[in-house]
Amino acid sequence: MWVTSWVGVVLIALCPIWNICNAEQSLTDILLRFDDLSEFLSLVRGSPFLNASLPWRQGTLFAPTNDAIRKHRHLGGRIDNHTLLYHFANVAKRTSDLEDILSTELPGNPPIWITRNPRSDSDIYLNDAQIDSRRRNFQIKNALGMDQVLHVIDRVLDPTVPDSSDNNLLNPDARKFLEYSSSYNITGNHRITEFARRAAMLHKLDMFKGIGRHTFFIPVDEAFNRIQINTVDIKVIDSHVIPNHVIFLRPSELQPPKRLYDTAAMAPFFPVLVEVEKEDQEDKYIVRSDTRSATDQFHLRGVVQTEVVKGNIPVKNGVVHLINKPLVVIDSTVYQTLAGENVVGTGSNEKENGPTYEFFKLISEYGSEDLKNIIQRPQGNKGITIFVPSNAALLSPTLGELKGKVKELNDIIRLHIVLNTVRSDNITEASERAPFQVETLSPQKQLFFNYQTIDGRRVLYVEGGGVNATITQPDIGATNGVIHMIDRILSYADQNVYSKLQTDPMLQKTFELTSQDYFNRRFNDSKLKFTLFAPSNLAWEKIYRIAPSEYKKLQMGEFGYHVAKIIERHMIVGRAFTIEQLHELSTNASDQAFPIQAVHGILRIESKDDVARKFANDPNHRRGDYYRPEISNPYPYSVLWMNEKSNVVRPNINCTNGIIHIIDTVLMQPDDVTVGYIASRSDAPSIPFYHPLLIISSIIVMFSLMFSRPL
Repeated sequence: MWVTSWVGVVLIALCPIWNICNAEQSLTDILLRFDDLSEFLSLVRGSPFLNASLPWRQGTLFAPTNDAIRKHRHLGGRIDNHTLLYHFANVAKRTSDLEDILSTELPGNPPIWITRNPRSDSDIYLNDAQIDSRRRNFQIKNALGMDQVLHVIDRVLDPTVPDSSDNNLLNPDARKFLEYSSSYNITGNHRITEFARRAAMLHKLDMFKGIGRHTFFIPVDEAFNRIQINTVDIKVIDSHVIPNHVIFLRPSELQPPKRLYDTAAMAPFFPVLVEVEKEDQEDKYIVRSDTRSATDQFHLRGVVQTEVVKGNIPVKNGVVHLINKPLVVIDSTVYQTLAGENVVGTGSNEKENGPTYEFFKLISEYGSEDLKNIIQRPQGNKGITIFVPSNAALLSPTLGELKGKVKELNDIIRLHIVLNTVRSDNITEASERAPFQVETLSPQKQLFFNYQTIDGRRVLYVEGGGVNATITQPDIGATNGVIHMIDRILSYADQNVYSKLQTDPMLQKTFELTSQDYFNRRFNDSKLKFTLFAPSNLAWEKIYRIAPSEYKKLQMGEFGYHVAKIIERHMIVGRAFTIEQLHELSTNASDQAFPIQAVHGILRIESKDDVARKFANDPNHRRGDYYRPEISNPYPYSVLWMNEKSNVVRPNINCTNGIIHIIDTVLMQPDDVTVGYIASRSDAPSIPFYHPLLIISSIIVMFSLMFSRPL
């Protein structure tokens, strides 16, 4: 044994001589190449262990940049000999050789966890630090012929090391960290003793001891200043563990958006999923639990959102993140959630940074007293649903034009409120059959819903007052309802007709077809007003089923003239009419049909009540006629052209230069597409704005609206 030791001493003594004769015989020589690694080089030279090990051992060294070291210290992190040893592994590993876990030379051999981007070989993370794709795999043989590899990383690897010399606390698993968190001095100002005591009382500490690779979320003690600790039961504790996945925060961004993970509580009777998402602010991460079904009054259905206050704590069996409130527990009303009362912390900054702050502020300043009472104390057991625009949308300059106009703002707020509980699955299930709509607090105004499947996930949309918004975060749970976060303010039109056609999921096919010969570009004209009956995607699918040959021709690109003629039959140029105004114009005092002149064609608007009255006044009708499709039609209005009848499935979509009414049937006939004549681009006429019939119709419209309120 003593011979081996003397050999090691002699070899170490001879290493400086060999290094003089052979360039880059040590990893320190590679560190010398880069000015931005000078601080780490200085730390390595000051480490007795690394100074003695690098000349004669194989290994892998992970070198953080100067910026990474300075940022780490600025945030209160320490860099000592333990930290340095956590950056060194005793095997040489190129990036292609790195597996999911790598033991380090720190006493207890705590692991580094490796995460790879499945779509890119260049994205590799060690815990929360990323390997520099341009400075990796520096490989040499030291003086003894041992392989050594160096990788440059953009963050310091922060180990979980006890303050004491107690060897039993080395390389802790999540249970040991939970029980002895105060011994590690890594939680900062936060404590996690309440959750630890509760887990011990419920005999759930072993949940945090499981061998493998898991992610653990632990609420800090401040969370229980407002939330009662007894709301945390066995199901709730299980929901704070994601088994078989190690999720560090920055690598979580490599996953598809809205990636949901099963929790340890996942069961058919109590399905709980969790997602991790980065907010717009740097290094701010949100964790959400989604309870898919309610089992009792203590485990309600809905999403709970919490913020990571201290993340990326590596442990033997995975990673721990400290969060500012427990997952799953829903104990706030809709009003309390809007007011930010469920935000941990009592200072104004916490509430002002909350996602619902600006909308609650708008309600406080401009909402009527009865509106505030409804939100605070909704009647009945159906609950309340509120669609909350993001703070960014509410701070946009466009809304500033309405500040001070109390009635207008109060009406806008009401459009975002439904006196019923509408969840995301209600929207998707109902939208499978027909456009789903619900009544709002704003009189005679509805919200319309739709969804698309994008990259395997469902994206929900809500439209109100002509504005189509994306539901960015659905189903935020409350004890008496649900909140959906949206990215725009409903009712406040900020798109022209062209942009609306381009972005509305129900109008993709109309936009695509009217792009031929640039026909739809005219809807960009801000000096004109348009009324457009826009066929939905389903309306064009009807044409495909009824007349597939004609439908295919319309898509060929050579029939732009024919598409233009068909769409011109659906549009009125010069005025923007609501469906109610059009219906009023369609019926005179004698209840007889009155034509509306479109660019190409005569239209008439018929209401459901018109049809019912016609049958009621017909002496030949039978009682069963009231149940015929034309009477039981769920849509209040239809547009008639020749022998075609199309239901208005979404009326009154306000745009900055007009109004769109979405219909479920295209107003066309098969012979509208003539095979024998294909118009060239130069043949396509511009819209005949001064067609005689249009002029006469406009004069009649002006007189008819003299005593009605203009749009």
